[in-house]
Amino acid sequence: MTAFCPACGRWAQPTSLLVEESYRLYRCSSCRTEFFARDRAVFDGPVRESAYWEDYKFSVYRDPAVLAEYEQRYERVLRLAEDRIGPIRSVLDIGCGVGNFLAYAAGRGITAVGADVEARAVEVARTRGLHAVLASEVDGEVPDGSLDAASMWDVVEHLLD
Repeated sequence: MTAFCPACGRWAQPTSLLVEESYRLYRCSSCRTEFFARDRAVFDGPVRESAYWEDYKFSVYRDPAVLAEYEQRYERVLRLAEDRIGPIRSVLDIGCGVGNFLAYAAGRGITAVGADVEARAVEVARTRGLHAVLASEVDGEVPDGSLDAASMWDVVEHLLD
């Protein structure tokens, strides 16, 4: 079986890592990106709106060790971005999940709005006092031209198309 990698754009012989309902997680043999794809062998119903937020991930993304690793990455990437475009004072985090980047950005004085397709993840972010909305609500929450940057942390590899 081959799969089209959403990161490198190559057809690759992926290594099957996990089957969750009607989706299979693959690792591209070319660029090593992990991504979900519908598994036609097990698909037997409508596509779920979110194929990513299994229950166990709510605790994983709140784990202090996981948070520390993510914060190192956030700091490195923000520094690179600011070196190229100047100070970032406001950001839209697409695929914000439970809001880890939103919390990190707020701690740096950055106004951050997060959007996600998973209502449970948005609710967790909101209970943390973060500005998170469903992806369908972004247009009403974020005025055009009001942001310095947009971010997507661990999103592309989970898109089906």
